[in-house]
Amino acid sequence: MGKPMSSQAKAHEAHKNSKGHAHDSFRDLPLQRLWIVLVFTTTFMFVEAIVGYWSGSLALLADAGHMLNDVFSISLAIVGIHIARQKSTAQRTFGFKRVEVFSALVNGISLLAIAYFIIREALRRLQRIDSLEIMGPMVMGTAIIGLIINIVGMKLLAAASEESINVAGAYHHVVADMLGSIAALIAGVGIFLWNATWLDLLASSFVALMVAKSGFMITKKAVLILLETVPDDKEIEKLLEELENIEGVVAVHDFHAWRVTDGLDVLTAHMRVDRNIDQDLVLEKSLQIAKNHGFDHSTFQLELEKCDDAYDDCVPQA
Repeated sequence: MGKPMSSQAKAHEAHKNSKGHAHDSFRDLPLQRLWIVLVFTTTFMFVEAIVGYWSGSLALLADAGHMLNDVFSISLAIVGIHIARQKSTAQRTFGFKRVEVFSALVNGISLLAIAYFIIREALRRLQRIDSLEIMGPMVMGTAIIGLIINIVGMKLLAAASEESINVAGAYHHVVADMLGSIAALIAGVGIFLWNATWLDLLASSFVALMVAKSGFMITKKAVLILLETVPDDKEIEKLLEELENIEGVVAVHDFHAWRVTDGLDVLTAHMRVDRNIDQDLVLEKSLQIAKNHGFDHSTFQLELEKCDDAYDDCVPQA
């Protein structure tokens, strides 16, 4: 009868068997759709900036400024996905997948900066609102075109935004742009019918608030991932309780759970187990529990509770 497999070897085998996770999920990301949205956004950004300047509309200029940030955002998303696809190496065992999170962080911060500048300009114009001259019909026409483009962009990116924080950053930019187009359209109608130039300032301020909200959401999510906090969509206490309730498990310690990037959640733990228990069964149940909670990439190290010098794989109680 051969020597029993050591707990270290079992842990390694468990880790090996858990590699059916989505390390390469980035290969399915809609790069082609991102490119389409980038072309549309860049083209309309120039149109909106020119018309906004010509018509005197801050709402259009604000949306054009946001679209400039969109161009930056979507470009970073594309670059981030390409870098994240690079294969893992001995020095970078997770490859470059964290680049996507850094890209999203830059996008989020840039959104907050755009919101600040829009509000500042709106307050400046408020001081001379009686002298403002804005061409309502031009604002309406441009806003309608922008609304159509943004709706198309949302449809193209909606599904992928749920799988990738990077694409989510680009998606939230497009959503904010759509709301900005709606606000600009309302302002254009009000200016055309009643010469209500204050609606333009109100619309631009609305855009700023939407931009700030999106920027805060993306920035917060990226920061939490970079701090390696437990993913907020995981029921960690319940998971830990289920692991401790496995027959033969005495205690679970050195428990860690974090998110490398969207689609790649990692879990590691040391488990003290009774010496007479079937270690393979414990590992199998542990991996299944982790998988049920969304951790396809998990590693468990078994430590034997009772020591017997006759076995080399005996690990003293911690």
